[in-house]
Amino acid sequence: MSNGVHMKLQTKLLIGFSLSTIITLCLGVFSLSIIDKLQEADKKLYVRATEPMNDLVSVMENFMKMRILLRELVLDEGIKDFKKYLDDITSTRSTFAGNLKNIEKTVLSKDSKEQYERFMNVLIAYRNGADKLVQQATSRNYAEAMVIMNDEVAPIGQKLQNEINSMVAIKVSHGRLLAENNEEMANGSVRWMYAILGVAILVSGLLGGLLT
Repeated sequence: MSNGVHMKLQTKLLIGFSLSTIITLCLGVFSLSIIDKLQEADKKLYVRATEPMNDLVSVMENFMKMRILLRELVLDEGIKDFKKYLDDITSTRSTFAGNLKNIEKTVLSKDSKEQYERFMNVLIAYRNGADKLVQQATSRNYAEAMVIMNDEVAPIGQKLQNEINSMVAIKVSHGRLLAENNEEMANGSVRWMYAILGVAILVSGLLGGLLT
């Protein structure tokens, strides 16, 4: 009889510890899965919304620098050597192009692609006008260069600035949306973990009752 009671108790303990182990394992696996998802979501937020802002700020800075250089090139008729201006323009364009290459990698949504395409079309027009302006200015045809600046480069430049502002606005909007989704995911995960923990406590209580 004693052996039967001992075996019965042993079986209960084995079942209890097995169920506890399974519950603990499920909770651990679920927690690790949620952590991985949150890490991936945070990485997505950084890559698609946060990191591109550095390049967008650089684009704005270099675009303003380009506009100033072109204006000085036209207005300063006393320039003896155009090399410094041309080197500065080439360097600014190179940095600008590098920033755009980085930004293009993060253009994934439909509205971003459409906006980026509009931006590139305006940018091409601006570059063409800037090239003509530089050609006239370095040939000391300042009157013609002034006409190109006022009638072509300046208006297109304003359009380009508006497109840059639109890119920034879209990135901010997408970043906010991703952050809100991440927050909702985190809150939902916490609720699930509390639910699983509650089930584990309930099962533990039932097991305790069975063992007594």
